[in-house]
Amino acid sequence: MKCFLVSNIMADNSDDLNPANGLVDNLRMCIPDESRALFVCSSPDEHEKTAYFAKAVKSSFEASGFTFDKFNVLDRRNQAKATNLVNASDLIILAGGHVPTQNRFFSEIHLKELLSLFEGVLIGISAGSMNAASVVYAHPELEGEAKDPSYQKFIPCLGLTDKMIIPHYQMIKTTYLTVLG
Repeated sequence: MKCFLVSNIMADNSDDLNPANGLVDNLRMCIPDESRALFVCSSPDEHEKTAYFAKAVKSSFEASGFTFDKFNVLDRRNQAKATNLVNASDLIILAGGHVPTQNRFFSEIHLKELLSLFEGVLIGISAGSMNAASVVYAHPELEGEAKDPSYQKFIPCLGLTDKMIIPHYQMIKTTYLTVLG
């Protein structure tokens, strides 16, 4: 398996794939023509949101000259077919979103086990990159998470890398979380 773990697959203020660091050129060398892609959601019950992001990612790839034989989306509606969808793919895209929600879904569909024999290309975007780690640091993002004593900040995940990734670091490095009451 070849993994590309990114903060954002698209260039800033654009719908185009981000060419920085040779990303697009490297993807061209790895992704076959007429690839069979699988977009794995971050929030399995938010179908409209998932469809919107999947369409945007697919369009960005197509605008850069990539072609797809299939472009499937994996969410709650078809999670029972996860094994077949993963096995039928040569490109898997892990969406961005809320890390703990995506992590739970990955666990429910046994994605770690499904990927153990995957030999294609995997692209993690934001939360998808974070959840690629053996252990993800899930910094609190939603209201109430920071003061919830049961909130888990360190969660086991896919084990594709031993590195904990914090995407969008340049944007959040000066952000402080204030816990009131």
